[in-house]
Order: sequence, then structure tokens, then C-alpha cells
Amino acid sequence: PPPPFLNFGYSFTQIDAPAALDLPQSLNEFSFGMSWMRPINEKWMARYMLNGAFASDMDYTGSTAWQIRGGMFAMYRPNETWNFAFGALATGQSDLPVLPVLGAIWQPRPSLKVDLMLPNPRISLLVSESESRQHWAYVGGGFSGGTWAYRRANGLGERLNYREFRFVLGWEATPPKKPGTFGSSGTTINAEIGYVFGRKFEFDNSVPDIKIDNTLLLRSGISF
Repeated sequence: PPPPFLNFGYSFTQIDAPAALDLPQSLNEFSFGMSWMRPINEKWMARYMLNGAFASDMDYTGSTAWQIRGGMFAMYRPNETWNFAFGALATGQSDLPVLPVLGAIWQPRPSLKVDLMLPNPRISLLVSESESRQHWAYVGGGFSGGTWAYRRANGLGERLNYREFRFVLGWEATPPKKPGTFGSSGTTINAEIGYVFGRKFEFDNSVPDIKIDNTLLLRSGISF
């Protein structure tokens, strides 16, 4: 069986808001985790994930700044065209602590992939490829967010939850998927532009929610 995958992460979020809202100016998240993939037979594979995270304004370091994330799901591949997944994920977010994993990936031909997995479904089209890289264009949607702990102006700890929905157009470069596997492994590079709506800040301690204007999204990333 393949060895466990290790992952390290850091993200920085800056908030530009009036002082009267008593929001943190910056938020940091550090994460570390492991995941395992274990084949059960030719058609079934199990995946396990466990992650720890520290998400805070770096002033408040109480228990709500620490998060445990993880999950377990099974993947079923009856043929070369379909993949199915079943399971659950612990997100670490206060508004949606557990997310069910239920969906399918349909690939009727090598150049077209329809990913119906939550929380970010997408349709991808292969536009070019070489021996070491495949370049995909995609359209997708879904929802995203995060939870951080911070210290309010009165000195008390608070937990901030952010939620958004999005529609995106993107490009992704991945290593070719090996025959008989559930996905590609190696370095992946992507860039996307999108429209973000339904944005909202939520709080733990009876503070009214704050709705945020819709906006455009531009981002890029690399994963190993």
C-alpha cells in the first residue's frame, strides 16, 4: 500500500472593515495533517484523513483557536467511466462541523470529466497534454469558508465564521493519471477567476451576523 501523505499549510486573511464592527484586521491559520489511501480490492479504495489546525488573530490562543479536522470515505470504481464516494468529513467550521461525502465523478472520455462531488462540483475539459502534464479548463461552483478565534476590543474571546458561495472559471495543470487509479499524484498548479456571493460573517456569542457585498475572485495555487 502507498505510504501516508503529509501536508502542511498556512493561510493569511486580511479584513478591511470599520472599527465599529470590532473585527480582527488579520487572521492566520497553520495546519498539519496526514492522509492514507488503502486499496481494498480492484474496485474499492478507502481514504482516511486527520488534520490539526491553529486558526487565530495571534492574540487569542484559547481552545477555540484549535481545530481537529479529518474524515473517512470509501471510493468505488465499477469501470473506467465512473467513480463513486461515500463518507463524512469533519471540517473544523462552527457553522458546518460535519460534511457528508456523497457524489460521483463521470468521465465518458479521457478529455471530459464531470465531478459531482460536494462541496465544489466542476466540469473539466482537457485542452492539451504532454508526457508529464495535462492542462484542464474547468467551470465549477460550490461553497467555502473558515473559522477563526480572535480577541474582541473588550478583551473577551470570540469565534468568527465566514461563509461564501462561488461560481468559477479556471485552469489546472496536473500530472497524467495512471491507469486504474482514482486520481493523479504529484504537483498540481491552478488559477481561477470567479464571482462570490452569499458572503456572511457569523459569531458565537450572540453577535448579529454581518452580510458582505458580492465580489470577484482571483486566485492561484500549487499543491504537492
